Amino acid sequence: MGYVVTMAVPMCTSQDFVNWVCGPGLDHRYLAYVLQLEQATIRRFASGTTHQTVYFPEAKAFHIAAPDIEEQRAIAATLGALDDKIDSNRRVIATGVDLARTGCSSGDQRTTIGAVAEISKGLSYKGSGLRDEGGEGILPLVNLANFVTSGWLNPNGLKFYGGDYKQRHIAGPADVLVANTDLTQRRVILGRPALVPPGLGPTLFTHHVFAVRPHDPTLSVAIWAQLNSQRFRERADGFATGTTVAALPPAALLDFEIALPAALSINAARQVLEVVWQREEETVRLAALRDALLPELLCGRIRVPEAREAVAATTS
Repeated sequence: MGYVVTMAVPMCTSQDFVNWVCGPGLDHRYLAYVLQLEQATIRRFASGTTHQTVYFPEAKAFHIAAPDIEEQRAIAATLGALDDKIDSNRRVIATGVDLARTGCSSGDQRTTIGAVAEISKGLSYKGSGLRDEGGEGILPLVNLANFVTSGWLNPNGLKFYGGDYKQRHIAGPADVLVANTDLTQRRVILGRPALVPPGLGPTLFTHHVFAVRPHDPTLSVAIWAQLNSQRFRERADGFATGTTVAALPPAALLDFEIALPAALSINAARQVLEVVWQREEETVRLAALRDALLPELLCGRIRVPEAREAVAATTS
C-alpha cells in the first residue's frame, strides 16, 4: 500500500489497486502528487493488521483542494521536471555502473584477492552510539541496509555513529566493502560488494561488513567489478555458513581469483564512475528540492514562477 503510479496507456489492474479516474477538472499528474503527499492521511483509512487494505468507499470519500486546471498542470509540470531529471540521472547511473563493471572484468594476468589486498572486519557498534544524523564527531556507518543486488552502495540505508571506534573501522574511497552477513535465507545480499563514494568522506562500517583494502588503490574498481560476477555469487553461496543467518568467511574473498585489467581499462572505468557519483549527488539535491516544493506548491505558499526559478537554478 502506498504506491502512486500514473498510467501512460490503458491497462487492467488487480483487486489490490484503487484506480483513480480524473474528470476534465482534475489533472492526473497533479492528483498523483497530491496522493504522494497525503500518504499518511490515506493510511488512516486502512484496515487490517498483517494485510492492510483501503476499501473503495473510503478511497471515494477522500477529498482534496484543487486549484483551476491550468494551475494544476503548471504545478505538475514543475514537479515533473525534477522527477524527469531524477529518472534520467538514474538511467545514467545504471548504465555507468554496468559499463565500469564490464570494463574491469577481464585481463591477461590473474591473481587472488589475498595476494593484492587485505581484509578488515568492521565495527561491532553499540546502540547507544547511533545518531539520527551526522555532525561533529559523528561518522556515517555503512551497514547491511546499504547493500543491494546491483552491487552498488545504497546511501538511503546509512546510519550515523558517535561512539568509540578504531582506525581500522574507517573506510575510504580506495576500499571495497562487502556484506559478510545476510539475515535472510535467500542470501541475496551475502557477498555483495560496494564502492565508497568519494563524496561520503571517511565512513565507518559494521561487523557485518568486510573492507577489502588493495595494496594498489587503483585495483579497487577491478576487485569491485569481479566481486559482482556470477562466478563470485556462486562462490559466496557455496562458502556461506548458517541457516537463518548466513555468514561469509574471509577465505571466500582471499582465495578468489581475479583478472588484472590493463591500466587503461581501470582509468576509463574510474572516469565513468566519477560521472556516476556526480549524478548521484545531483539526484540527492533534486529529490530534496522536489520534496521541499511539493507541500509548498500544493498549499499555495509558493507559486509556480518561484518554484520554476528554484528548479532552473538547481538543474542548470
